Amino acid sequence: ASALWTGWPAAPTPGAFLANTLVLWSMTLVVVITRQAEGAAMTALSEAYDRARQALDAARDRQLELKQALKDLDLANREVIRLNDLLIAAREALEEARRAKEEFVANVSHELRTPLNMIIGFSDEILKRPDLYAERLPQELLDDVAAIRRNSEHLARLVDDVLDLVQVDTGLMRLSKEWTSLAEVIAEAQEAVSIFFERKGLKLNSRVDPNLPLIYCDRARIRQVILNLLSNAARFTLQGGATIEATRQEHAILIKVSDTGPGIDAATLQHLFEPFQQADPSIRRRYGGTGLGLAISKRFVEMHGGRIWIESHIGTGTTVSFTLPIESGVPQTTLKRWFSPYHDYTPRDRPSLVP
Repeated sequence: ASALWTGWPAAPTPGAFLANTLVLWSMTLVVVITRQAEGAAMTALSEAYDRARQALDAARDRQLELKQALKDLDLANREVIRLNDLLIAAREALEEARRAKEEFVANVSHELRTPLNMIIGFSDEILKRPDLYAERLPQELLDDVAAIRRNSEHLARLVDDVLDLVQVDTGLMRLSKEWTSLAEVIAEAQEAVSIFFERKGLKLNSRVDPNLPLIYCDRARIRQVILNLLSNAARFTLQGGATIEATRQEHAILIKVSDTGPGIDAATLQHLFEPFQQADPSIRRRYGGTGLGLAISKRFVEMHGGRIWIESHIGTGTTVSFTLPIESGVPQTTLKRWFSPYHDYTPRDRPSLVP
């Protein structure tokens, strides 16, 4: 049966209309939010994909760089091996040269010193005994013999200096250390060079602290250093003289040799400790010397753990200073060396054992 039309539906109540409106608005909002979320997710996914692709490209680049670095490292390693082989060969050649140098030093020491000693010895004998050969030799011949002796001694000193320098540089020299009174060493050196100062009318003054402790050193080498410095002062000073000082510092003894010579310019000072170096090429002709004294002195001082330096200005003289370390365990009493000419004999209190 056909449905009967019952008329228009009744108008919704205000509450129902509001409910329907809220439902419709909520559904619309959900659709909008969902679409926005989908868009943001797609954007984030696209950005993540781009970043991953960039990271992959960077990783591939790093891989290529790493492969190249490995190749470079392999080449560098081969070069290091080659250089190491060259270094070993050079070290062996250097060792062979050092052994040859040692043999040369030993041979030169014998071959040069032996005839020089004979020349000096015979010259001394002739000068001391002019009538040795049945009749007295003429004065002119004696003067020539004296010249031979002087030049032989000069050559002997030169040979000794060269040999000392070679021995130090090759590590052959060994120090013979003992507890030593520096005041005695200075007095011995002063006595040895005093004649050079007297011949030129120069003064040689000494200011040594009487309370210096004993030092543990090679007495002969330190004496040689002081002799070199005093000899230089006598050689290059024309008026006035020189002064040697020795004072105690906190952990070392400071020795200074000052002269009133012509002085040295600053440009020359830095080269004076090099072998065969002098302040001016004409100095060797005017004053003599080999230019080895300061080089040898520097090496001897450094072998003792000290240092040496020069202070000088043109027209104001020169001061050469060096230090010697004070070793621990130094005896507090000043021991007198046996047979020292600088101390008087004092009888001992204990009775003699000789009946």
